[in-house]
Amino acid sequence: MSTYTTNKSIEKPAHNSYVNTGDSPVNSDWDAIDNSFGGTTSLNVTAVSGTVVLTSTQYQPPTIKISGTLTANVTYQVPSNVGGGWTIVNGTTGAYTVTISSGGGGTSLVVPQGFNVFAVSDGTNIFRSDTI
Repeated sequence: MSTYTTNKSIEKPAHNSYVNTGDSPVNSDWDAIDNSFGGTTSLNVTAVSGTVVLTSTQYQPPTIKISGTLTANVTYQVPSNVGGGWTIVNGTTGAYTVTISSGGGGTSLVVPQGFNVFAVSDGTNIFRSDTI
């Protein structure tokens, strides 16, 4: 049975798990690695509220662009134990906030509207890169 890397969820196939089809996970992994270096996730907050747990395909890219009109506070949560760094682009409008948090329950980060912030996770906490 395959396992997956902690931070970018890249598949590590188990021995003999892909007999004659080993190219499938390998090709998918290269796409995930490429996305991790240069991809962008676009999230729209319109009609969203509360906490939204990001999927691996959403937190893999280094840039997360958030747009739309906030009608409530929204927290985007990176799963527990996932480390990494992201440029968060907050292009939202509305009288509410966008927060980035970790499922590890540590500190979180409010991203001001109209700002780009580089956020870092140690797997438990989310920090602005200039405050670590």
